[in-house]
Amino acid sequence: MERKYRAMIYKELQREQEQFIETGDFTTNIQPVIEQLYRDEGVKVMMAQYKLLGGMGKKSDFFSTAWRVWVEHFIGTRMAQKIVRIDETTREAVQRVISNNVGVPRSEIAKQLTMFNRRRAMTIARTEVAQMAVESQRQGAEAWKAETSTTLYKMWMHRGATDPRTGHLALDGTAIPENEMFTIVDNYGNSEQALTPTHQGCQQVMLSTAGARLFLSVKIILKRD
Repeated sequence: MERKYRAMIYKELQREQEQFIETGDFTTNIQPVIEQLYRDEGVKVMMAQYKLLGGMGKKSDFFSTAWRVWVEHFIGTRMAQKIVRIDETTREAVQRVISNNVGVPRSEIAKQLTMFNRRRAMTIARTEVAQMAVESQRQGAEAWKAETSTTLYKMWMHRGATDPRTGHLALDGTAIPENEMFTIVDNYGNSEQALTPTHQGCQQVMLSTAGARLFLSVKIILKRD
């Protein structure tokens, strides 16, 4: 999924760079890509979470009604803010390069515009895919909780990053009630709290009470062995 959206985002960044070289300015049109991510992939993640918790036992109109309402609201509010932040970050980076290259042709300046490269595209894709997963899982979990009135747990999952943070790796497999905070301790003993994983190499999955008990019991057995 990340590769798919990295390619789409990179194509848009390249368009922006070409527009800058030609006109000295650029417009951002990345929102359709992020919208597609939520509309096409978000609903799949949400349904998977709902089923994982034991949903689909009875027909629900959540997927046909509430999900669409939530997505449209998200697109018009928080997603719009995301696009503004991405655009501002790009423009600030471009302006810094221009300021350091007064009188240099734009075609030459473009070689220094790393904010339009594949690495930036991957950073954006990874961030947005991870955040989409968190948001969509939350919607699936909330739908299931509304039907069952059951307490939810959340479990921190490390995704195998090449440069794992010690504090994040230590939390791998930790399950806590959904409204509690994860406590992250770094190599120096400093701690911070977060409701959800904050690093692109980590994610969380929602569990039912029974699921959390099962996971914790298996974890205890594995530790004993």
